[in-house]
Amino acid sequence: MLNKILEKIVLVASRATKPKDTTYFHESRPKKPARFRGKHFINAETCIGCYACERACPIGAIIMVPTGLKRPRAMPTVNLGRCCYCGLCEDACPTKEKSIYLTEKYEMIVEEVELTPLIDDLWAKPVGDITKNPLVIKDLQKQKQQKEGK
Repeated sequence: MLNKILEKIVLVASRATKPKDTTYFHESRPKKPARFRGKHFINAETCIGCYACERACPIGAIIMVPTGLKRPRAMPTVNLGRCCYCGLCEDACPTKEKSIYLTEKYEMIVEEVELTPLIDDLWAKPVGDITKNPLVIKDLQKQKQQKEGK
């Protein structure tokens, strides 16, 4: 029993004298591997709201948020703290130009002390003007034609 305790004390002491295995983020920026996956980019202008990315996510980090429109009915948001960055959402996206993809941006450090900015930075949200989405444009044109026809 005493031997095990002494072994653990020696182990802790030897680890304490060794140099640190990690470096501070701001001191040196590590080189990214060729297949690096960083923060998500969600294009609101091309997303069709098909829920494929949400279904493909193995851990449920993607939540579809209703838009209030007929099409697309919802847009994805990604919980970056929960995401495992597997890239399955990108693979599942059926649009020609991927509406959701992983960028090379890896600087996701939040230096704010307030809670609100911290919560906002933990989510990847759609970027772009949803009114430029082809589905929205088509629906608006149909609505315009229906109003003119009446």
